[in-house]
Amino acid sequence: MTQRRRLASLALAGAVLLGAGSVASAPPAAAAVTIGDVVVSPIADGLEDGFGRLVVEVSLQSSESIPDEIFNGVHNDVLSVQMERVDDAPWVTSSERPPQRLGWYALTRVSGTATDGVWRASITATPWHTGTWQVTQIETFAFDAIDVSDRGLVVELGDPAAGPQWVVQPVFGSPVKVVTGNEMWTPQARVTDRSDGTAVRAPWLPWRGGDPFNLPQSTLPSGTPLQQADATGYLALPAARVVGSEGELDRPVIHVYGRYGSRGYSWQAATTLFPYVKWQANSRFAVSGRTVTVTGNAWPAPSVYDAANTTIYLQRLVSGTWVTVATGHVRETGRYTMTWTGPAGQVTLRVYKPGGSANHGLDRSEGTKLASTTLVLR
Repeated sequence: MTQRRRLASLALAGAVLLGAGSVASAPPAAAAVTIGDVVVSPIADGLEDGFGRLVVEVSLQSSESIPDEIFNGVHNDVLSVQMERVDDAPWVTSSERPPQRLGWYALTRVSGTATDGVWRASITATPWHTGTWQVTQIETFAFDAIDVSDRGLVVELGDPAAGPQWVVQPVFGSPVKVVTGNEMWTPQARVTDRSDGTAVRAPWLPWRGGDPFNLPQSTLPSGTPLQQADATGYLALPAARVVGSEGELDRPVIHVYGRYGSRGYSWQAATTLFPYVKWQANSRFAVSGRTVTVTGNAWPAPSVYDAANTTIYLQRLVSGTWVTVATGHVRETGRYTMTWTGPAGQVTLRVYKPGGSANHGLDRSEGTKLASTTLVLR
C-alpha cells in the first residue's frame, strides 16, 4: 500500500479530532500509578439533537504526585483515554471511513489529591461517531498504555443500525488522461439522505489531505463560514492539478455538517475525493519463432501518479473471444514487458490495460484496449 493510500485511509478512518490542549509537565518516570474506577457517562446517547456529551472519570493512585492536568495529545492520535469501535458499522457505504478510535485527550483532577484523586474529561460526539464503542486503554505520562478492555466499558452512540442521517459520496465525471500530473480535474461530491437518497442542501467544508494531523473539529460554533451544497445536493471544489502542491498526498476530504441553530454545527458525514484517471498505452511486438515479446509504455507512469491497478494483459483472439495469455505490470517508469509462447501459425493479439479501484472504490481508473495486430509464429 502506497503512502498516498495509507493517508487516504487515515483521513477517513482516523478523523476523530474532538479537542486539543497544551502539553503538561510529566510526573517522574519511576512513579507507580494504579488505575482505580473508570466511569463513562452516559453509556448511551441517541444523538437526536446532533450532539452527545461524554464524560469520563478516572481514579488514579500514585507513589508520586500526578499533575492536575494529564495531556498526551501532541497530535490528535494520542489519547489519554481511548475507545475503539467494536461494531461493524453496518450503515457504512463504500465511500465512508468512519472513525475507529474516539476518546479524551486532557484529564483534569476534580477531587482528591495529586497522589490519590479523580481526573475528569469531556468530549462532544456527533452523528459521524454513530456506533458501539469500548474503552480499551488509558495512558498518562507516568506509564505506558494500560489495557482496560476487560472492564466492559461500552458506550453506544446514535443508532448503529441506521447510521447518520446523511451520506456524502464522490461524483465521478469523465476520466482524466494523465501524463505529467499537471492535468486538471474538478473534485465533486453529492450529499443525500441515507434512508431514501433525496438530495440534501448541507453545509460543508473541505480539508486538504496533505496534513493528517490538522483535522477539522467535530463541532463548529454558530456563524462559522461554511459552503453549502446546491439544491440537488451537489458540491464542487475549484479545479486542481491531479498531483497537487503536496504531491499525491494532496487529496480533498469533504466534511459535511448539520446546522443546529445557536448550538452550532455537528459533523454528519465525510468522504475523500480522488481524480478519476484514464489509462493510456502503446505497444511494440517482437517475434522470435513462436515467442512473442510485447513492450510499451502506459500512462500515467506510477512515478508520476499511482493510478489504481498497474496490471496489464496480453490477449489473443480465439473464436471471436479475447483470451488473456500473459500478464505484466506497469513499472514505476511507465514501461511494461510481456512474453508469450504460442502455437505455430497466425495469431491475432492485442494489449488490454484494465482500469481498477483502490481505497474501497474511492480511487478509480478506466482502462484502455489497444488496436489488435496479427502475427505469424513459426
